[in-house]
Amino acid sequence: MYMRWGLMFLAICVLLFVTVQGVRTNKDEKKVKQQKQTEKMWAEETNSLIDHKSGLPRFIQQIVMPR
Repeated sequence: MYMRWGLMFLAICVLLFVTVQGVRTNKDEKKVKQQKQTEKMWAEETNSLIDHKSGLPRFIQQIVMPR
C-alpha cells in the first residue's frame, strides 16, 4: 500500500519537475528571440559604421534614436 502511494508521489514530483523545466526553457527561448530581434532592429550583428536603413553613422543614430 505504501509502495503505491510512494510511486504516485514520485510520479507527481517528476511531472512538476518536467513542467517547471519546460517553463524555464520557454522563457529562455523568448528572451533569446527578443534579444536577437533587438539586435536585428539596431543592426548590431554587423560591424559596419554606417546604418544601412537610415544612412547615418551608428553613434549618431543611437543619439537621435535612443533605445
